[in-house]
Parts: sequence; structure tokens; C-alpha cells
Amino acid sequence: MIHKVLPLIVAELNSFLKRSVGDTEDRVILSAVVDQSGSLAFTGDNKVLCTVTAIEQERANFNQVSKSSLEMNPPIYFNLYLLFSAYFPRNYDEALKFISLVLYFFQGKQFFNPQNTPNLPEGVDKLTVEINNLDQHAQNQLWSAIGAKMMPSISMKLRMITITREQIIGEIPEVTGIDTSVAGKSDR
Repeated sequence: MIHKVLPLIVAELNSFLKRSVGDTEDRVILSAVVDQSGSLAFTGDNKVLCTVTAIEQERANFNQVSKSSLEMNPPIYFNLYLLFSAYFPRNYDEALKFISLVLYFFQGKQFFNPQNTPNLPEGVDKLTVEINNLDQHAQNQLWSAIGAKMMPSISMKLRMITITREQIIGEIPEVTGIDTSVAGKSDR
């Protein structure tokens, strides 16, 4: 599901940026910042990178009770932490402008549902996006883990990606009556 949702969000953000700056080029790409060798993981300058920095299980819906007679493992809900970073190597002002535009986009569209995003994959009812505030120490640790020099960026939390296979693992028998006799009770 992740591989279907993120390209859709990147495409919507690209459309917004094109309208905002009157550009025809896709500026946002879904990519790591650096590859395993420490080199840039993408080609070209003047890009906004969308990078997954963490995936966590959402525990809020962990104990949902099934209303079906079919026994299935419950869906697993995930939150994705996304880093939008502006790589404009010779134009810091432009990098700040594009990070600001990313913020404008998500301020204007804080949730995605089938009504406002018709191309959402089947099974996605609603996604919400919120800023993931990182203090200076956390930012430093994140960029160190990425293995790149810090650039203008914003961390966002994309809430509730659902993963389910709907694989039946059993069937719960139907209740057909109530047995009121007590086993082991002797007659007097």
C-alpha cells in the first residue's frame, strides 16, 4: 500500500507546485537522499525529495473487535514519517521557497480521502498529514543517520496506512441457542 499512496501524494504536490510557480517540471521526487555508498541517490538539481524516514505501527486501533463470522487477522495500521528536503545546491533562497510551498500544500490539504483524492488506492479511507516537530538534537540525529549534510527540510507524519490481506484463518460458528443446563449438577 505504501508504494501506491506515496507516489500519489508526490504527484499531487507536484501539481500544486507547478500551479504555484508556473513551472512545467516535476520538482518533487520520491527518493532516498543518499545511497548506501554515500552518494546522492537521485539525479538533477533543484528538487524536493520525499523520503521515508520511519514506519511505525499505529496502536490506537490495535484492539478492534471483528463484527464478522469469519476469523481474520485484523488490519495493521501504520504511520509513515516523511522528510521533505529541498536540494537547491546553489540557491538557498529557492530551497526555502520550495519548503514553504510544501508547507502551504499540506496546510491546505491536511487529509486525503476518496472525495478530495479520487485516485486513492482501494481500501484507503482517509490519510492525515501533520507536521512532525523535530528539535535541533533530533534533526541532527536524523541527518546523521541519513548520511547527508542538512538542507532545508520538514518532517511530516502521514497517519494510517492500512495493510490487510483479508486472509480467512477460521470461521466463528453461529450462535443458535443458549444452553441453560448446568453440567455436573445432580438431581435432589
